[in-house]
Amino acid sequence: MSIDDFLNVLSSKYNYDEQLISLFKSIVPAMIQYFGKEYEEKILKAFLETPIGFVKTPEDVQKFANSRGVKGTYRMPLVASAGYENYFQLNDNNQIEEIPFIIIREGRINNEYLNTVVHELCHMVMNYQKSQIIDNKVFTPIGMAKNEIEFVNGQPVVKSEGMNFEEGLNEFDARSITKSITGEEVQNGAYGTYYNYVSVLMNDDEYRKIVDQSRLNGDDSWKDILGTELSNEYVNALEEYSKALFDRSIPRDQRKILKAAKEDEMIRLMGIVKDIVQKKELNNTKSM
Repeated sequence: MSIDDFLNVLSSKYNYDEQLISLFKSIVPAMIQYFGKEYEEKILKAFLETPIGFVKTPEDVQKFANSRGVKGTYRMPLVASAGYENYFQLNDNNQIEEIPFIIIREGRINNEYLNTVVHELCHMVMNYQKSQIIDNKVFTPIGMAKNEIEFVNGQPVVKSEGMNFEEGLNEFDARSITKSITGEEVQNGAYGTYYNYVSVLMNDDEYRKIVDQSRLNGDDSWKDILGTELSNEYVNALEEYSKALFDRSIPRDQRKILKAAKEDEMIRLMGIVKDIVQKKELNNTKSM
């Protein structure tokens, strides 16, 4: 199936307007090229099975979420241009149901806007068909992030691991895909610190492919690059930094000291990872 044929099917299924289809005409082929032809089916199915709402107002957001089956009030952060949501709730039979969707705000199409949209579409692909519902719990990984949702008194209680590291990886992918479409670097995308942190590994195209394949396949094979111990340190350092940055339960003065310490740890690990990447490149050069 050609991309044009695929977009016709997508448009017919969800009644997407021309502006959204025009966006996808450049994004879908770029995502397939970036992640690899072997993931084409996964990418196309994710688009076909994840409804996307193009909205203007908070009322549009609410209307779209309710149209997908979300009960009650649904809010999207006012500053967000787009958002991927794999929503879980209890249905009328007290069973857990899964409702995936993406909401995109209408806006001026520039590099930053395109990058934000691509970022959420990458989340969609990384999460596609990975959720498991076991007893009263949902296990729904997104790339490297592991999310667990348990319903307590009818309300979801969420636990997440590795989400900040995954956001950095996802932002790296989004900026790379956006650049392949526009030919220009995205300067003001989201998660700048996270992006810079993972870039020491992801800038090596061979390693980037290994990392992304591991995320898409839902395994830990990427840890073979750095070794399990260093890989865990590398991930956890960013998680600890983010906690120091945003955990309001920690007094402000203590949080400032903790943040500086975590930044030093991140810099140390970035140096180690950079050395590993450079040694690999040097060995490859010698073997040529």
